[in-house]
Parts: sequence; structure tokens; C-alpha cells
Amino acid sequence: MTGTIETFLRGRSPAPGLYVERGGTQPTMEALRWATELRAMLDLAPRVKEEGLALVAACLRSSGAYAGSPDRPEPALDATYYATKVLALAGDPRRLTPQLATWLSGVVFGPSGNVRLDVDELFYAVRAMEFAGQSLDAGQAHRVATFVRACADPGGGFGLLPGAAPDIERTYCCVLMLGLLTGWSAPAEHRAFVAACLRDGLFLFRPGDPAGPSLAAQYWGLRAARLAGVPVAGEALRAYVAGLRNDDGGYGVRGGGPGRGSTLWESYCALRVSALLDEGEAAA
Repeated sequence: MTGTIETFLRGRSPAPGLYVERGGTQPTMEALRWATELRAMLDLAPRVKEEGLALVAACLRSSGAYAGSPDRPEPALDATYYATKVLALAGDPRRLTPQLATWLSGVVFGPSGNVRLDVDELFYAVRAMEFAGQSLDAGQAHRVATFVRACADPGGGFGLLPGAAPDIERTYCCVLMLGLLTGWSAPAEHRAFVAACLRDGLFLFRPGDPAGPSLAAQYWGLRAARLAGVPVAGEALRAYVAGLRNDDGGYGVRGGGPGRGSTLWESYCALRVSALLDEGEAAA
């Protein structure tokens, strides 16, 4: 008998309110973030238990940023992004400190004031600011937007760095960041790139990718399509997601061996894709 997402979450929780990702050995901020997202989508209360909030507190460093787990001494951009989203979902901003914006600005900009991160890291910083209810000043926002635009490929889409090959993940990240920072909407070449990533109704990491579709690519692709105004038929997406549901109730590549089986991240992708498709149908 196939389990539910709730049973899957219980299986990934070694203690109340704490979660370990498949392949991991200890609770982390990343695992807590995806579990909290899943609990929110399932409308489970509380979204974050006190033990989870205690983990967030244990990962807080003097800079106002967060480490990936209590035993890691240094804060990290990805962990700070996860922590601010967990606190936002919990409706509990009391652990967000004023110095967080200072730390993020110091990480994003080099001594000359130019952006010194790649798109992935910059996305973490911009979203952490958003979730913390803080923002870059006008000059900083302009420099970030200028860097992001420089990551655009002339033929459409965005890459990890200026001159890098475009892919659907970074295209989603860049279109979202430009929308948040400037109110920008994707022009035709970026909409065409998103559409070119579709094959037989499913998203690839980039057009013609021999690796084929993945749950992550469906999430990034559908988010990018919604932001860019690219219509997507949902039948193939729904069937693909359903086909990656496992007996433990979670989602991930089927079969045994390393890298296979349900993960919190892929389960989040699966439920978000389904929710986005439902929202689109409700609005139609």
C-alpha cells in the first residue's frame, strides 16, 4: 500500500520537528525548509514545531546569518535562505536580526561595489532579503539587476554567470529576481527559450538535454513559464509527477541504489508542480 506525504515526512523525521534528507545523517536547515514547505502545502499545523524553531536558533550566527546545521561554525547563503523561509512560513520573525541585511550586502558586493556571486548564490541572497522583510537600497538593486541581465544569453535564457550557457533553473531564478527588483517582465527571446526547454510536454534542463526530464526541471520550468507567460499543457506533467511517487508516499527517482528513492526536495517539487497546475486550471 502506497503511503502519503505525511507518512513520508514521519519517515524522514528522527525526532519531533526535525528532518533528515535522504542520504544525510543529521537534521539540517535545508531538510527543515523542504519539510516545512510540504507541511504548509498540506495545511498541517503547526507548520514548524518548536524543535524545528530551536534548530533554526541553533544555526543562527553572530552575523545574523545562518549555518546549515548547528555543528557548522560559519554561516552560508543557502542556509540563510532556507532559515528565513522557514521563519516566514512559521509566521515567526522574532529571530531575524537587523544585522542580516548588512551581512548579505557584504557577501553580495565586493570592495568595488560590484556583484561577486554567481546566479545561484545571488538568488539565495535576494530571496533571503525578501523573506526577512528587508531590501537592497536602490543603488544595490540596480547593480544586482545589471549583473543578472549580463547573465542573459543573446538567444534567450540565463546562465550561471555572464557568458555561461543558459538553462531552465537559472532562467527561472533570473526572471524572478528581475521581477522582484525592477518589475521587469520577460521579453520574447526568454519566453522562446522556456518554450524550447519543453519536449513532449515535459521540461528539460536545457533544450535537447540528453539527460531527459527531472522533477527539479519540471518545477523550475513551470515556475519560469508562469513568470514569463508561456502556456503549458498539464497532462504530461501530471502523469510524469504521478509516475515518480514511491511506496513511502514521497517522490523521487524509482529503484534502489545511490541517488534513487524519495527525497524531501523532489517531493516538494512534485507537490509544487501539482499545486501550480491546479492554480492554473482554477484561473482558466
